Amino acid sequence: GNKSIVHHCLMWQDTTGQAAADDAATPEYGYESGSGSALAGINGQLPGYVPGQKPQVYTNGIGMKLFEGADLKLQMHYAPTASDETDSTSVNIFFSEQPLTRYVKSYVMLPLPTVLTNGPYIIPANTVKEFHGAYTVPVDVSMIGIAPHMHLLGQHWHVYAVKPNNDTVNLININDWDFNWQGTYSFRHLLPLPAGTVIHAYAEYDNTTNNIYNPNNPPQTITWGEGTADEMYYLPLLYLDYQPGDENVDFGTTGIGETNYNPIKDKLYPIYPNPASSSVKAGFTLSESGKITLTLNSINGQMISTYANNQMYMAGLHTVDIDLTTLASGVYSLTLEKDSESQTQKIVVVR
Repeated sequence: GNKSIVHHCLMWQDTTGQAAADDAATPEYGYESGSGSALAGINGQLPGYVPGQKPQVYTNGIGMKLFEGADLKLQMHYAPTASDETDSTSVNIFFSEQPLTRYVKSYVMLPLPTVLTNGPYIIPANTVKEFHGAYTVPVDVSMIGIAPHMHLLGQHWHVYAVKPNNDTVNLININDWDFNWQGTYSFRHLLPLPAGTVIHAYAEYDNTTNNIYNPNNPPQTITWGEGTADEMYYLPLLYLDYQPGDENVDFGTTGIGETNYNPIKDKLYPIYPNPASSSVKAGFTLSESGKITLTLNSINGQMISTYANNQMYMAGLHTVDIDLTTLASGVYSLTLEKDSESQTQKIVVVR
């Protein structure tokens, strides 16, 4: 939505109705993170947006499941501004063109007493401190990816798994954490881990004046928090239920999310709300930058308004607000033209 204030957006699905209840219990739109169901259902996180993240493109019949009747729960993080701002962030969902056979699941390692071996999660001023978390895998799984997260004091992540037979499997090493680049690291091969495997995750933080990114001078005692000046030990583990033969699954030379497949297509989306009386918001995506023409026409093809006339647009998602207040009741069409091809969506105006 409003890129001047949106820093990142995390997303889950809620099948319990608790998030909707928490929202209804507060007078404002949404509710504050950290209350009610904010941490409930934190496992099973859906793809979101953080700086530097690339889309996760699954293959081999693998994907994520959205349950019927579930609510999408967005955790929006906004930057402070000197003046009032508004935002209307949208979500694009790309459905698999083929039936899925396996579903991605996740478990998030947090700095809880059940995870940290050297807690509590407090980073005193003028110290460099490394935390060690350990998680025992309860069932046979095949790891598909990992997504370490920390803030400005972060220095490194070292994560590996020790199987019951004492074999060690390296999962990720980030020796020089960069807060400006966050995302999910996907494995080229599935990594089967039997039940009883222990995942060890070491995260180091530098809360001294030697850390040029330290938000506090002089350094202050820091603990868990949502703000950039706070800190996090947040480690989603992405996995599949194990199946025989996972040892041989190879996602190709580039791996998940790094392929040349582009999920974005030139597409004019259905108008919403429809029918409408005052205004609608039209959305379209472009796979590549190019010149477009966007016009509103009568049912007989007569042009009424032009919103873009052979105008250059960048690749990605775009939205246009369309005022209907001067139009009579009836059926109209919105037409998107690009590269000698056109797409049309109907708009029904009611009075």
